[in-house]
Order: sequence, then C-alpha cells, then structure tokens
Amino acid sequence: MSHAGIFTPLPVVFIMNRRTLLASTATLSSIGFAGCLDQLAATDSDSPSLPAAVSELEFEITDTDLDPRDEPAISVTEETGEATVEGAIWVGSKKCKEATLADVSADESDGSVELRISHGKSDDHPDNRLLGGSCDEAMSADGYEATIAIDDVVQTVTVLERDAEGNSRRASPGN
Repeated sequence: MSHAGIFTPLPVVFIMNRRTLLASTATLSSIGFAGCLDQLAATDSDSPSLPAAVSELEFEITDTDLDPRDEPAISVTEETGEATVEGAIWVGSKKCKEATLADVSADESDGSVELRISHGKSDDHPDNRLLGGSCDEAMSADGYEATIAIDDVVQTVTVLERDAEGNSRRASPGN
C-alpha cells in the first residue's frame, strides 16, 4: 500500500500567501513596536525642561488637608537656595486626572521663576488602560508639593494654577 497520496505537496498559492502573511505580520509588528517607542519617547519629553536658574526640581502629588480654594503656600529659603510650593487644585475625576507640573519658566531680566500647575491625565486614565473604561463626573482635588533648587539671580517664585474648572490664579510669596 502506497502512502504517496497522504503527503501531497501544498499548493504554491498557499505557500506564497503564507509568505505574504508572515511578511505583513512582521512589518505590522515592527510598526506597532516603533509606535510604542515613539510613545515612550514622547512621555519622557513631556516633562518640562528646567531653565538655567533652576538646577533641580521635584514634584509630587501629596495627601494634604489644603483646600483647593486657598492659595498655594510658597516659601523660599535663601540660605539653601531652595523654594517649596504646597497647594491643592481641582483635577476632576480622581479615576482619570491628577495634578501635574505643566511648565517651569524663568525670566533672568527680573529674576523670576514661574511654576505652572495644572490637571492632566493620570496613569489610570482610560487612554492608558488596555481595556479602556470611563471617567466619572465627580470633582476631586489633589494636593501637590514642588521643591526647586534656585540660583542667586532668582528674586521671586510665582505659581500659576489652572484647575479642571477652568479657574486660573497666580500666587507669589507675600500676596
């Protein structure tokens, strides 16, 4: 009994389609991976760059009893060259938003540094989740603390807050 009929070669069309499929899959995978790399690079570049008058900056979300209706507290210690800002802002849905340091700028002509605090997407935002989700409509607040190392030319540190309700305010020590 012959087994030649059992092992018939695959049609050439199937082999060609298989090669096309494998090539397409490899190309799509590399494009998808490159997109992930671009997204990671964009995340790193989203951090504000520091002006020359600021040598170090730390920003963190804190559990605070501060009221987002109150102005932030700004203290400058000239001996150490350090400024600390503590405040709270309305961010929107706690599930999706958090306080963020949007920008840091300096104006050497008047010796000022300005921190811009806003609300932005949190790590838990549906855009950052594999299966998506939704945000609720609840309004919540985040406390924050920013500590910056400043040089001798800095005369004033100002904070500009923009919250989820669209309110903006500017605060400086002594205001």
